[in-house]
Amino acid sequence: MEKRPHPLNSLSAAEISEAVTIVKAAPEFQPNTRFTEISLHEPDKAAVWAFALQGTPVDAPALPMW
Repeated sequence: MEKRPHPLNSLSAAEISEAVTIVKAAPEFQPNTRFTEISLHEPDKAAVWAFALQGTPVDAPALPMW
């Protein structure tokens, strides 16, 4: 059985670095932009309960917000 990460897990250091790289590549990025926090939009509560109780994967991707 495949072990899925919990949908409320924090981002890893590698995931944070990747998010910063993606944001810096965006045309809207300004060199004086400061990253004070990088976090995720939490999935719907019902999706988290379905994951916890039945192992149902959370379909919607967790999008970083900055």
